[in-house]
Amino acid sequence: SSRFDDPLPFAAKLNLRGTREVIELSKDIRDLSVLVHISTSYSNTNRETIEEIMYPPHADWRDTLEICDKIDDHDLKVLTPKYLGELPNTYTFTKQLAEHVVYEQAGKLPACIIRPSIVIASASEPMPGWIENFNGPVGILVACGKGIMRSIYSDSELIADYMPVDISIKSIIATAWIRGTKKLEPTDDVPIYNCCASNLNNITMGELVEVGRQISESYPLNDMLWSVGGSITSSKTYHYAKVLLFHLLPAIFVDTILWLLGRKPMLIKIQRRIYIANLALQYYVTKQWTFENKNFIHLRSKIKEEDKKDFYYDIENIDKYQYFINSCIGGRRYLLKEADEDLPKAKAHRYRLLILENILKCLFYGYMFWWLFNTNFVQNLFNFNTIES
Repeated sequence: SSRFDDPLPFAAKLNLRGTREVIELSKDIRDLSVLVHISTSYSNTNRETIEEIMYPPHADWRDTLEICDKIDDHDLKVLTPKYLGELPNTYTFTKQLAEHVVYEQAGKLPACIIRPSIVIASASEPMPGWIENFNGPVGILVACGKGIMRSIYSDSELIADYMPVDISIKSIIATAWIRGTKKLEPTDDVPIYNCCASNLNNITMGELVEVGRQISESYPLNDMLWSVGGSITSSKTYHYAKVLLFHLLPAIFVDTILWLLGRKPMLIKIQRRIYIANLALQYYVTKQWTFENKNFIHLRSKIKEEDKKDFYYDIENIDKYQYFINSCIGGRRYLLKEADEDLPKAKAHRYRLLILENILKCLFYGYMFWWLFNTNFVQNLFNFNTIES
């Protein structure tokens, strides 16, 4: 899975030096048919519209590797934000430079670059909803499904670009095929494909959260700590107030009870991980980009008729609601390892939590009404009206 907050030397070693070494290896391979470089649609996030072209580098990749080797880790940590410039993190920065390592081989190696957006659960293969990591919206849906995430800092109208993993793989295979079946010429460019849904099929953050809430009624997760709830807010101040009230304080309360019972406290630790993950994702869930994918769409029209059944990637005809239902069921099965046989038990537990939540709400609002009614101002106002009448 992708990590956005790695120290620059580690990110450079993984994304940049690793790419350079693959390039050097490829030069020694006799009769190399194709080299496919997997980048990311978010490698040029300083632009609002991201086309399928190579943008100027944000630094020299050779200088970057040299700096990471020679400068002290502490000094480099201090200098990193300035060195990244307009890019938000070391992941995006090093992935952008790695594209240039590949692009320099135009006409020398049969290379191509594909930029997937946020890769999530499968649409159909190996089975609907298959997934193996908590990337993107899956982590959010699981945290909300467990009842421990009550606030998401984003814009409900923001369109998120997600790609099912099987469609991504099909497009990578098609990319390899179209480049690998063409003879390399010294004048060849390095083709670039934005592997993303763009306008073909999309979902807003608001729709995603609402779908997750609906799905939780039919497919609740085991051992929910509280009922599914919460909402999206575009106000950072309001979001942090909700995090304090609905994330941190309940976590302290639950962990205190666990400690008193002689069990290991764990919810504060989980909430800390959720908070750090949200900070890393904040940049991506508060900004809107437009991804051009003309090359990506045109590529599928080149697939031979006999290969379309296995390799044609259909995006626009995916029912996004059914897809996310399958994704949540898949997350339950393949990530959390929760058995389908436990579903009735999970539904009963969810129903009990819902009743408990409504009881507590009634008690809270009843107490607030009683407190307000017994304040001096209301009592004086009530007495004044009685005297007047």
